[in-house]
Amino acid sequence: MIEALAENSKEGGKKRFVPYRDSNLTRMLQEGLGGNSSTIMVCAIRPGLTYYDETNNTLVWADRAKKIKNKPVINESPQDKIIRELQEENKKLREQMLAGGGSLGGGGGGDDPEMAAKLKEAQEEMERNQRQLEQMQKSWEQKLAEAEDRDQEEEKKAAEEAEARASGRPQLLNLNEDGMLDRKIFFDLSKVTNCKVGRKIHGDDAAQPQIVLGGVGVQQEHACFETAGGKTMLKPLSE
Repeated sequence: MIEALAENSKEGGKKRFVPYRDSNLTRMLQEGLGGNSSTIMVCAIRPGLTYYDETNNTLVWADRAKKIKNKPVINESPQDKIIRELQEENKKLREQMLAGGGSLGGGGGGDDPEMAAKLKEAQEEMERNQRQLEQMQKSWEQKLAEAEDRDQEEEKKAAEEAEARASGRPQLLNLNEDGMLDRKIFFDLSKVTNCKVGRKIHGDDAAQPQIVLGGVGVQQEHACFETAGGKTMLKPLSE
């Protein structure tokens, strides 16, 4: 396995199949030896003639392993990669313009029309990249703002639910045998005077009940919660 990984690290060489063993140790080493990582290997040897063979085998293994060359790649999102590449390209274009006697404001090239044309093309390319960068960063800022708005909305909703639960007002709270789903659906009945319960009604123009239930025995118009004067009455809507 070590020999195959070392051979695969050579430039232009034929890629060999790496016979990974089905063991926990091999799986742990798989990313370190040939994966997307930077690896430091420390080999321990024991002094004394008694351990000569053991030490020799360790050093031979280490000599083979050090020939393995990993090429770690930075993990980044596609958008971050595009932004980084645009920034690098703009940096190269700026260096080319300054080396050719151009300026960031345009012009340059002296009396050489070919050089002036190249500088102008580089300037236009850099401006296009800059506009694309600004657009991508703007969209990223918008996404961040939307995420912050959602967090604030969720915090506000959680605070309202906590206040309603502590107030003693009429409210509904689900029960579920799954601990992750239990007490997750909350409905404050004091905010509506008439709240219908029933099955989902098919049709685009159909008025759906505020509380949609499914299951055996649930009618299309099943029941209604009527709230008035701080009291809530549950009335059936079907026989």
